[in-house]
Amino acid sequence: MNEEDPADLILDVSTMLEQKTRATYCYKTQHALFVRRKSEELGRQVSIPEIVINQESIHRYYPKLTAQNSDWMYDLLFGSEYCIQE
Repeated sequence: MNEEDPADLILDVSTMLEQKTRATYCYKTQHALFVRRKSEELGRQVSIPEIVINQESIHRYYPKLTAQNSDWMYDLLFGSEYCIQE
């Protein structure tokens, strides 16, 4: 996750990791960027499945998420078993 731009919610998608990995293969134009960054970070060549993480971050930009202006989507996700951020 991007520590310089913290997410409003972080979801655990490990139960859907296979589908997420298959979906990643649809972004062929991005593969080189994804693989290069992770390979540089780890100091070795990596494969597409190795770059797929078991978390998804959700950012709310407008209006900024606060307790006073939460909405149905936030309430649904925050209260779900997948939310790993409090």
